[in-house]
Amino acid sequence: MGEIIYNTRSVPIYNLFSYTMPAYTWADSYWLTQVVMYTVYKFGGIILLTSVFSIISAFSLLLAREKKFPVSLKELGILLIFSLLIKPTHMGVRPLVFSSFLLVIVWDILKDFLYNKSVKGLIFIPFVFLIWANIHADFVAGLLLVAGILFVETFLFILKKNSQPGRNIILLLCSFVLSALATFINPYKDFLWKTLLKETQPLQFKHIAEWTSLSNKDAYLYLYLLIFSFTFIILWYKKKELSLGELLAIAVAGIATIRFTYAIRPFALLSLGLWFRYFNTQTFLGKTITLPPNNSLFIKGMFRLYGGMFIIYILYTFAFTLYACSNQNKIFLVGGYPLRAVAFLKENSYQGNMFNYYGWGGFLIWKYPEAQTFVDGRMPSWNKRGQNAFADYIDITTVKINAGELIRKYKIDFFLIRKDSLLSKTLEQNNFWEKVYSDNISVIYKRTAEW
Repeated sequence: MGEIIYNTRSVPIYNLFSYTMPAYTWADSYWLTQVVMYTVYKFGGIILLTSVFSIISAFSLLLAREKKFPVSLKELGILLIFSLLIKPTHMGVRPLVFSSFLLVIVWDILKDFLYNKSVKGLIFIPFVFLIWANIHADFVAGLLLVAGILFVETFLFILKKNSQPGRNIILLLCSFVLSALATFINPYKDFLWKTLLKETQPLQFKHIAEWTSLSNKDAYLYLYLLIFSFTFIILWYKKKELSLGELLAIAVAGIATIRFTYAIRPFALLSLGLWFRYFNTQTFLGKTITLPPNNSLFIKGMFRLYGGMFIIYILYTFAFTLYACSNQNKIFLVGGYPLRAVAFLKENSYQGNMFNYYGWGGFLIWKYPEAQTFVDGRMPSWNKRGQNAFADYIDITTVKINAGELIRKYKIDFFLIRKDSLLSKTLEQNNFWEKVYSDNISVIYKRTAEW
C-alpha cells in the first residue's frame, strides 16, 4: 500500500488487494506509516527498516521511564522485563511501534500536568494527534486517555478536592477539543471515524489473537502476571501519593489486559514510570529491605543463575538477529512466511482465486501482488450487507459443514495454507484437490476439475 500511495500521491478508498470484497470502501488509518515503511525500505532494504522500528520501540521505553540519561544497571533490568512483555506486539515492522511512541509522549505531558500543574505541554497534544490519526487507529485510545484525565480532574475540581486551578482544566479541555478536531485532518476526513466505528465487530474479539485473553500456552504469561501483580501492589500502597487520574488510567488499562492481549502494550507503557519511581536497590514501596550480605551463598547463587540466563538470552538474540539479517530472505523463513511457496507460484504462473492463510495476507500483498488475497489483516471486521469474508474464512479453515459450499461460492482455484493445519489434512484426503507443493512451512493444493 505504501508503494501505491508513494507513486500515485493519493490514498485509495476501495479495497485493492482482496477479490472476496473488491468494492468494500474503507479508510486506511495507517497510510502515513505505510509510506514511511516503503520509503525506508526503498533506500535501505529490510535490514534498515527493521532497525528503524527497533530503535523507535526501544526509545519508547526509554521515554516512558520518566528519567533522563544515563540508564543505571537497575533501570536496565526493569527495561529488559518490560521490553520482553511488549516484544510480541512490537515484533517486526508494525504501525503499533509508532503508536507506542506517541502514546508515551501524550502520557508524559499529562503526568507533567497532573503533578507539576504544567500546561506548557498541552499545546503540543493536538499536534501529536494530528500525526497519530494518520499513523494508526490507536489514536482513539489516546483520546480516551486524555478524556479520562479531563473527566477525573473536572470531577475533583467540582468536589473541591483538586489542587488544579480552574484555568488549567479549561486549558486541558481546549487541548482535548483541538486534539479531537485534529483527527479529522487526514485524507479521508470524517470517513476515517466512520470506518473505525463500523469496523468494531464481535468476530475479531473471538478469533484474532491480540483481541483475545492470554492463555497458559502464551510464553510470556508468567511475565505478564508478575508485572500485573507488582503494578497493582504499587497502586494500592502508593495510592495516596498518586494522582487519581494516573491511578485510574493504569488500573483501567490493567483490567483491560485480562480480556484483551492488545491492552498489555499500553498498560506496560503507562505503568513503566511507576516502577522507576518506587523501585530501588534498598527499598520496596518506600520500606527498607534487609538483604543477605553480598558474599552469602544465596546472593552468589542468584547472581550466577540470573547472570547466566541473561547472557544466554543476549547470545541467543544476537545469534538469531545475525542469522536473519545476513540474508533478507532468511528473515521471512525464520518468521514462518511462505517465501519458497510464493517463488513456486511465480515460476509456474499460477492464476485464479487463491485461498490463503490469514497471517500471510500482508506478506502476500507485498511479495505476491500477481494474485489477490482471500483475506488479510485489514478484513476481520469488514461487513457489507451481511457478507463477511473473514467469517467465511473461519468456516473454511475449521472445516465447518458449509465449507464446501463456500469454496464453490468463491470459486477457489488453489490453496496456500499452513502445512500443519486442519484444512491441509482435510484437502489431502479429497481427490478434488491435488497437492502440488509442500515444505516445512506451507503447502499448495490445486483444483483438479472444473467448477
